[in-house]
Amino acid sequence: MLIVGAGPAGVSTALHLLKIDPAYGPRVVVIERAASPRNKVCGGGVTGAGLDLLRHLRVALPTQTQPIRTVRFRRGQRILDFPERTGTVVVSRRDLDRCLLEGARAASITVREGEAYQGCRRDGDRILVTSDKTRYACRVLVGADGSASRVAVLFGARRMMGGLRVELPLSEESAEAQWEFQNAAMTFDFTPLSKGWYGYLWRFPSVGLGRKLLNLGFFYNRRRNTYGGLSPRQYLRDFVDDQGFPGLGRIQAAAIRPFRFRQAFSAPGILLAGDAIGTDPLLGEGISEAILGGKLAAEEIHEGLSRNDVSFTGYRHRVMASRLGSWFRSTWVLARLFYSPMNSFWLRMVFESPSVRRYVQERFSGYPDFGRDKRALLGLLLRYTLYRG
Repeated sequence: MLIVGAGPAGVSTALHLLKIDPAYGPRVVVIERAASPRNKVCGGGVTGAGLDLLRHLRVALPTQTQPIRTVRFRRGQRILDFPERTGTVVVSRRDLDRCLLEGARAASITVREGEAYQGCRRDGDRILVTSDKTRYACRVLVGADGSASRVAVLFGARRMMGGLRVELPLSEESAEAQWEFQNAAMTFDFTPLSKGWYGYLWRFPSVGLGRKLLNLGFFYNRRRNTYGGLSPRQYLRDFVDDQGFPGLGRIQAAAIRPFRFRQAFSAPGILLAGDAIGTDPLLGEGISEAILGGKLAAEEIHEGLSRNDVSFTGYRHRVMASRLGSWFRSTWVLARLFYSPMNSFWLRMVFESPSVRRYVQERFSGYPDFGRDKRALLGLLLRYTLYRG
């Protein structure tokens, strides 16, 4: 079988297959268009659930990590802090991807870097895949090649959101003066909602290349941007300048594909995993989701091969019935509410409702149970609509 993409989803799929049956080892090939060390525009947050899976797969974490103890939501002068007790960390994607590759190779998985997927076609019960280096004939093709997935193009996937990031290297003295470093905190700033943007700004403490870094960024819905003609890049630059770092840092951009209900993500012999399926449409997070998505993909592949049926007709149900699917369903709903003209109403619920605050806080430990909380959340919605709306 061929896995396209050696990031969290691709390596997780391969390693979970070997956990199920070590005999898969010689049968798995992973191709990756980039070559190490590679950089990626990413906040780098890995939740407790993602860390647990990495430990289960015996993937060593980077030696440099930034533990997170507090998550802060802000809108203008209004602030809400969530004490975080479950071990979320911020890592450099460069270091994390290196650790994933080392884990895959230690498990004797064939990984070919610097090889780009170009296309595929079906030939009987085989998928014929062309890369820029060679051709493959495989029974199973896994598209784990991120938001810009070329495999996902087969399913009519679209990119609808964007992310911009600036990484600022700080001295020890400068880092100690930043609230996020003082409190080991991540800040999600929803002030852009009041400015006509449908998105948020972030400030994360991070580490990389032996330095402390302040990661500032802007996640936005490009389709709904209406803020006075100002470009997203200039909006982030103004934010960086306002934070006391005028003119510093190079802005890096990435396209983000959010999860969409209508998108298919499997066909006979082919399935998607990780960001190729979509990211959390509320916050744009995807690392832990990709790791869990790899586990689900491996289970579907193993069951299909065991039955000699790789139609993967049950894959969508497997994903949607999982913790990952529950979280995607809830964040799809929440994103449509938050990134709408009614956003001030919904943010007020987050700031004022203990039940909603608990639901949001559980996200940073893993995935809240939408089924368990659905009735309570709907009840809150009704009460706020009747008495506060």
